[in-house]
Amino acid sequence: MSRTATIVIPGDARPTANRFWWPKAEEGLRVLVGCLKDLGWKADIPFRGPIDSQALSSKVFAKAKGDVIIAFFTGWSFTGHLTQGLLSADHADKPVLMLSNFLGDFPGLVALLNTAAGLRMFGREHSRLWTNEYSADPAFMKRLQEFLTTGKVVWDLDPYVSPGKPTDYSRTAIRIGTQVAERILKERRLAIMLGVCSMQMFNALIPLDLLNRVGFGTEMIDQAELLRRTLEVPDKKGEEALRFCQSKGAQFHFGSLPSRDLTPDQVIKQFRMMRAALDLMEEFGGDCGGTQYQLGLIESWPATDLWDGLMNNRCRPWGNGDSIAWSTEADYGNLLPMQLLKEIQLAKRQDPEVYFHDVRWGKEIDGEFVWVLLNSGCVAPYFFNRSADTLKGMHSYRQAAVYFKNGGGTCAGVTLPGEMTYARAYVEGGQLKMIVGKQQVKQCSPAQIQQLLDATTPEWPIAAAVKEAPMHVIMADFPSNHEAGCYGDHVGEMVACCDRLGIPTRVYHA
Repeated sequence: MSRTATIVIPGDARPTANRFWWPKAEEGLRVLVGCLKDLGWKADIPFRGPIDSQALSSKVFAKAKGDVIIAFFTGWSFTGHLTQGLLSADHADKPVLMLSNFLGDFPGLVALLNTAAGLRMFGREHSRLWTNEYSADPAFMKRLQEFLTTGKVVWDLDPYVSPGKPTDYSRTAIRIGTQVAERILKERRLAIMLGVCSMQMFNALIPLDLLNRVGFGTEMIDQAELLRRTLEVPDKKGEEALRFCQSKGAQFHFGSLPSRDLTPDQVIKQFRMMRAALDLMEEFGGDCGGTQYQLGLIESWPATDLWDGLMNNRCRPWGNGDSIAWSTEADYGNLLPMQLLKEIQLAKRQDPEVYFHDVRWGKEIDGEFVWVLLNSGCVAPYFFNRSADTLKGMHSYRQAAVYFKNGGGTCAGVTLPGEMTYARAYVEGGQLKMIVGKQQVKQCSPAQIQQLLDATTPEWPIAAAVKEAPMHVIMADFPSNHEAGCYGDHVGEMVACCDRLGIPTRVYHA
């Protein structure tokens, strides 16, 4: 055996984004090569740069000579920038390690979760590993050695992950979950998806046959049509929505320089698009929905995150007293559990709002591991105030120019403490499955929250969550970088609902 490891670095498709994190990648790459050398292995680096397209992925892997493959993540990347080359028959039998840093400002771990979920969907075996300390981290070096020796890293998951069985829960939970499922199977639900597959998040896709088997149809509408409809909405509609939000307590942090600051014009454009989306929902009779936005509309229009979040809220422009389960980044894997959780809450006579978050980063606070849930904006302001009648606690800041050329406001705020249920739908072995778990949003001081925001993206909505399952379970097994959730314990209802729909569940627990 030649004992050579090929290292590749999947990247973004946007040069500005790749330039932002590439110095961190070079630094990590140098240290990683040293770690391999310490363990008696050589590094094969067929391309010293971010793989920024699927075409480049094929070219890079055509030159890969290693016995094993290490995909190294130090910033956001697109799934296809790894899989297009990796899935070549030339590499079918090679062990694959997904390795990332664990930082808030250079979130390679988010890319790892996303890309590993894509490999899981495609049936490609792989292992996961993460570190910030490299050779100074004995646990990391031991697991890296394990991968190089055996071709895999085995994590202890069994004590914390169990098959979901309705009989483990109360009769009431079984009854409610089953009734929700039977109502969906009888009446069916229609998802209006504006665009498809944001940034090659392949794990966000659920095949139509699997969706239809569980009572969900979908109307896929091209983003060109959304933009055409938006251009027909007059400015006065956007101005009306802005006034409504301000009257309900939302704070828009405006400035005068559009390339740097949030401006009223950006927000008015955002609300014009919201109005167009609501018109499409009404025209096609949708029950839930979502927006792609990235990358297709980045060059044309301000970000959708502001109104993505508001769609999930009862208190919103042009509201009708109900929230709409709405998924950013065209993510069916989140939209499905969002709609199920919404209907379960309604069946329990509870508030219907659900959230969409990224699993962004985490750290120990007061002796507990706290996950920073942080998405670009698609969180209902309800989570900042627990009220159906106000937008207090909602702040809107300009999206970062490195990702969002045309700006647009976020739907930001701090999620209030409380018990939560989180879930994620995913496809494995051609079958639709579901993860369900519980977490507690921690009561953090304003200073602690600001520290977490400063370490990640301060313009975005945040939740500081303590999950029942240990940190390594999420990193080693969670089937996405996205999770859906809501307040309350609905695990039993979700397990029973999914059981009736024919969706196997796995439950994360302590």
